[in-house]
Amino acid sequence: MEILVDIAFFLGSRPAEWFRAALYDWQTLITGVLAVVAAIFSIRQVRQQIDQTAQLEVERRARSFSAARARMPAALDKLSGYCEEIGNLMITIWPNAGIRRPLYFSSEITIPKAPESVINDLASLIETTDNEAFAAFLATLISKIQLIDARMRDSRLLEKISSSKTTVYDRVLDVAELNSFVDTAFAFARHEVDVPPGDNEPYRISLALSRYGFDMGGHRDLHARCAKKFMPDHALNTALNPPS
Repeated sequence: MEILVDIAFFLGSRPAEWFRAALYDWQTLITGVLAVVAAIFSIRQVRQQIDQTAQLEVERRARSFSAARARMPAALDKLSGYCEEIGNLMITIWPNAGIRRPLYFSSEITIPKAPESVINDLASLIETTDNEAFAAFLATLISKIQLIDARMRDSRLLEKISSSKTTVYDRVLDVAELNSFVDTAFAFARHEVDVPPGDNEPYRISLALSRYGFDMGGHRDLHARCAKKFMPDHALNTALNPPS
């Protein structure tokens, strides 16, 4: 008790001197503590800013994806029309293919052009989607558009067709496969399903061939090639390509 009284007397008699002395003796520690506290508050503020920025970016990407998805049906319609044009051209040329002389109506043939805006719309979806499978699906779709466009613009295309019917089958299989990707994507584009496609549905290739006029009755060899290439494990392949 006497010790406490002495301390109280000491503090009461010389408070200013004691405070200055304590401040001087402990200033380094006090400065360090204040620095740590300030750092903690700074870190919290930075983290809040980072989280807020990240959330804004997520929201921005979501809006961009929604906008790109809204353009998707129109883009797929254009792409479907492009496929139909090539398919119809091939069925028109078919009777004169492989005759080993210039196609008599070659001057009247107009090679369809791939719609440029479609690639830009699909690329926008790739940039904004968080679904890796869907991004890969779209990348494959774009690459097939570019490949088919290059093959259709081949300056020797009509010459090759006049020499071999196989060229017609090759090109129409190309476009039918592209058409299957387009048909597979329509359900998601139209909001009929919420899960974006991750791969095409091969059976649609055979349906596209028939839609162009290459039905199974008149073009069994083409459908057999289609089944063997795209549906090796399907019953249709076994039926059209029986084991020897």
